[in-house]
Amino acid sequence: MATATPLDQVDDLLDDLEAAARSKLSASELFAQLLDHLSRLLACESASLFVPHPNQGLLWLAHTGSPLGEVAEAVARQWTEPTQAAAQHVCDPQPAPAWFAVPIRPGNLAKGGLLVRFDTPPPAGTIASLLALLRAFAEVAAIRQLADLERFIDAHWERLQTLCQQFAACKDSRTMATLLVNEMVSIVSAVRVSVSSAVSGKPPAVLAVSSVSTVDHRAATTKVLAALAAECLSTGRPLARRGPTRGSTDGDSDQFPREDGTFANLVAVPLSVRTFQASPGQSTAILVIEWRSSDDLVSAAPLVSHMIPAIATAWHQQQRWLELPQALRFLALMPLQLRPGLRRLIPLMASLLVCVAAYYLLTWPIPFTIEAEAILEPVRKRTIFSTADGYVDELNVDDGQTVSAGDKLLILRSPDLSLQIEELVGNMRTIAERRNGLRVALNQIDPNSVDAASNQGRLSSDIAQLDTQESVAKQKLQLVRHEESKLTLLAPMEGITVARDLRQQLAARPVKRGDALLEIVDVKGPWQLKIDVLDRDSGYVLAHYRPSDTSAPPVDVILDTAPDDRLEARVNWIAQTAENPLGQGCRVEARAAIELVDAEKARMGSQAHVFFHCGSQPLWFVWCRPFVEALQRKLWFRNHFTL
Repeated sequence: MATATPLDQVDDLLDDLEAAARSKLSASELFAQLLDHLSRLLACESASLFVPHPNQGLLWLAHTGSPLGEVAEAVARQWTEPTQAAAQHVCDPQPAPAWFAVPIRPGNLAKGGLLVRFDTPPPAGTIASLLALLRAFAEVAAIRQLADLERFIDAHWERLQTLCQQFAACKDSRTMATLLVNEMVSIVSAVRVSVSSAVSGKPPAVLAVSSVSTVDHRAATTKVLAALAAECLSTGRPLARRGPTRGSTDGDSDQFPREDGTFANLVAVPLSVRTFQASPGQSTAILVIEWRSSDDLVSAAPLVSHMIPAIATAWHQQQRWLELPQALRFLALMPLQLRPGLRRLIPLMASLLVCVAAYYLLTWPIPFTIEAEAILEPVRKRTIFSTADGYVDELNVDDGQTVSAGDKLLILRSPDLSLQIEELVGNMRTIAERRNGLRVALNQIDPNSVDAASNQGRLSSDIAQLDTQESVAKQKLQLVRHEESKLTLLAPMEGITVARDLRQQLAARPVKRGDALLEIVDVKGPWQLKIDVLDRDSGYVLAHYRPSDTSAPPVDVILDTAPDDRLEARVNWIAQTAENPLGQGCRVEARAAIELVDAEKARMGSQAHVFFHCGSQPLWFVWCRPFVEALQRKLWFRNHFTL
């Protein structure tokens, strides 16, 4: 490896090469100058520029030094993955000859690379400088490659897209091949383009040749083109052949066909990509492109690698379409082949089908459910009322306290009853005193007096009257004392007391006869739901739920305290009248017995949501029921779906 060249001379050389890359100098001459200067700088055995093909394999753009065939064979043996897209460089510095390759575009070997070989491995300390110099020269090739690619995109990319779209109108592979070769010959500035097709187990056959209407398979040139396709197919790699460049001893001999009828500069590539691998029995197409000069090949070959994936994808998609039975393809394309008059009927028929489908969908019966709010409460409960006017004198229980039947709850004090008792006792005492006085007077009457008899009768009558008054007073006192005994309120059943702020509300509080003081409920016994059904929903509920009908379906219940659990309840009572106690609309009360599996989730007064299953209704009615019922109220009609 030469190292004596001054650095400033290398910079000047790279500047000159970069200017040449931006000029109109042909790519072949530019790459030849680049490789010649590089080989003299490095004193390497050979230098080459290559482009990897998507199907693996290398297209050699330029070469100097030892024979290209020898280099290509050696690299193919040692480098098994020529499309390592993310590689910064690839090298094998130990064996002799040693070789190094860097990508033309940084970090992307799939777009091409610069490769040099040495008879003897370079010193390990110079490898970093060697790779840096190779990257600098590769940058010159990248400038030219990007300029050619930009010109190609501006001039031919839309045409290439149109070509891929036109494949869809082809009815067989031969028509596709004819279209492809006639377009490609001008896109890549080739002298001739041909497409061959081969089925596994059979030799390739030429399908189409540019500027030739009918292919003569007996012609020598056709046989040579088929042989080139067979060679490319057997290796699975692109096949490239280059003639002499300008200024060579052969002059312009590459401008004319060789003895076998082919041109000296050509590339043969399979029309396949990794996404579309040929299955057994499926044909594989090989594209052969020929140029008059090596300059044209070097300029167009890098562009071919950009075009092949798009062309191969469109080609294989159309081939798969053509492999379908003709009857199936006809059915698929039939809407597009209908006459314009019939074609106009398609939107109308589609609209009709949509209307019919919408009608059946909207009239399709679905479950109709009425939702109502309810309160959970025990079945057994007693309300303790005040038995007299007065006040609470003694309170013996607290809120939530468990009591047994007969337990003393509270004692009332009634001033009216106390006053009545005192009056009755005073009256009885007065009657007893008067009666005793009359009895004394009766005993003191002189029996010999003239009016003794009349006095005895009068006093006896007065005593009898007092006895009667005393008896009446005793009866009244007994009745009043009986009422007084009712002032002690006892628990009528076992349960717990329920009242909010019991002591604060009742202690020394004046009450009136009939006031509700507290409740005793049995939380161990059965539970029920007190349901408020809106008056507008009561008709549907009464039509499907009768308390006496044991075949009526149960209602679904969801407690707010346990929203994940769905319970069932049986309706056992429905009121015959509607009420509006809170002024928020009329409601019909109903009750349903419910069995709670988890008693811990039961809370008296818990809110619940009850769902009545009222048969089926059309989908449109369920969705639009409020609107329908509003129309019924406004327009005075009755829909037959309502009940």
